[in-house]
Amino acid sequence: MFTREIKSDNNYNYVSIRGYNPLIEVMTNQYISFDGNEPYTMTDDVQMSINSTSVNDTLTGSGAGSVKILGINENWYNQAVTVDLDGQTAVNISPNFIRINDVEIITSNDGANDHTNDGVITVYSDNNDIVKQIPQQVNFSAYCNRQFDCFYTVPRLYRLWVTKLFYDSTDSNNLYLNMFSRKIGVSTTKPPQLLFSATEKGKTYQFDALVIEAGTDLWCEGGAPDGNCTNVTCYIEGILQYTGLND
Repeated sequence: MFTREIKSDNNYNYVSIRGYNPLIEVMTNQYISFDGNEPYTMTDDVQMSINSTSVNDTLTGSGAGSVKILGINENWYNQAVTVDLDGQTAVNISPNFIRINDVEIITSNDGANDHTNDGVITVYSDNNDIVKQIPQQVNFSAYCNRQFDCFYTVPRLYRLWVTKLFYDSTDSNNLYLNMFSRKIGVSTTKPPQLLFSATEKGKTYQFDALVIEAGTDLWCEGGAPDGNCTNVTCYIEGILQYTGLND
């Protein structure tokens, strides 16, 4: 997922949630994520760690040097931290998170392509479950992000106004996409709610008033009814509105 929050004023942020799945096989329904699985979600805040498959992803190496991690703390408030990478050695992330919405490469040292990582960068939970994963890539501008799962959690004090959805594949086979939400409670979690279903790929769908409240997970899943679909991309765009409502 590419998730980019660009602050326009004190009350509104632009949010772009971008997912990628390299292969959705025929007759399967998968998350729009790099490995086709649901991003790992915690029920409590935990200390996480981050590393790369490349020794070059360090402050002095030829790849990514540091990343900015944005997510949600145990009270469901926004939280951000900058972490310096140490190649293949795991670096603990502090403070703890209950959700991670975004991992952004903010410094790199390749000399030509800003915001480039030489290896696969992975954020792990305290149980070594994969929380976020950033495949190796090049030629990303400073205004892009590069995590590949279409999954986002709305923080406390905010609501998300979804304005646009787009999905596509490099295959000619049919592809459908469903967008879900799941409200997170104190002791219970409501079942997923289907918000939108689309069957015509390569089309941009506009929304007038699709509101996702605070403490809600939002994600997309896709299926291939007739034949394999490769290089499946999806993005959701919206406005994150500060409400100040602490509930």
